[in-house]
Amino acid sequence: MFSIGSFVIAAVGQEFWRGTRARHAMSGERAPVALLALVRRNRRRYGGYVVHVGVAVALIGVAASTSFQHSHYATLSPGQSSKIDGYTVRYVKPTVEATSAKLSLGAVLSVSKGSHHVTTLDTRHELYPSQDPSLGPIGRFFNGSDESRVGLQSGFTRDIWTVVNPSLQPLQGLISQGDQLFTRLEAQAMPKVAKLPPAQQQAALAPLWQFRDRAIAELVSRYASHPWPVTFLLIVSPLVMWLWIGALIVAGGALIALWPVPYLARLRARSTEYTGGPASMPAREPAGVA
Repeated sequence: MFSIGSFVIAAVGQEFWRGTRARHAMSGERAPVALLALVRRNRRRYGGYVVHVGVAVALIGVAASTSFQHSHYATLSPGQSSKIDGYTVRYVKPTVEATSAKLSLGAVLSVSKGSHHVTTLDTRHELYPSQDPSLGPIGRFFNGSDESRVGLQSGFTRDIWTVVNPSLQPLQGLISQGDQLFTRLEAQAMPKVAKLPPAQQQAALAPLWQFRDRAIAELVSRYASHPWPVTFLLIVSPLVMWLWIGALIVAGGALIALWPVPYLARLRARSTEYTGGPASMPAREPAGVA
């Protein structure tokens, strides 16, 4: 793929160079002006060449990012590190966030190469509560849907990214205890709440829900206050950005090829058909002649 892409880019570059040199020789224009005029007069042709270059660049990016990608899983505690493709990734600290809409268990990682600090990555694993009551009043916040937020540092030559996958096993005992406690509290509160008007029931249960939210926040905070080893997926992919660069080049070439020719330029093109002047134009028959 590298050889084919390089051949395409070299062939297109040669076409641009030859055309520019020929126009410079004929008109005496400077090379940049000659190149611009060459493309303007042959937009479809040279726009198509640019599209070919963009496809070649994108295919080189695909070949590099798939064939030379490095990835592995590492289970780390805060302060520990792992090496990948010459980079050292250190687990700096865990991060947590707890709201009624989601729970977030994340991590901050420092990436270095030798003694040089490269970047800091922030990755999170977000948990969204389930509406299934059978999971328990506490457990449904930890056993619903989840989503991973990638920590990414993108560059011209390579991308470094990571995903955290924390295990909830250390919290399972406390989650089960919380389910039992709040199930019992709900059972005790519901007979009294049921006697109230509907408008007052939610207000009567509000202190219980606030207590539940504080308990969930305390459970989540243990991820940071009593950190346990978590698993990270570490990946280093070269030339990923070239996929996007290739796509932009393709779009630019298509724009050049499809850009409409100005009205005055079309008129000048038509006028070249009558370079001999009025005598060369088709003669009209006199009016009234059959």
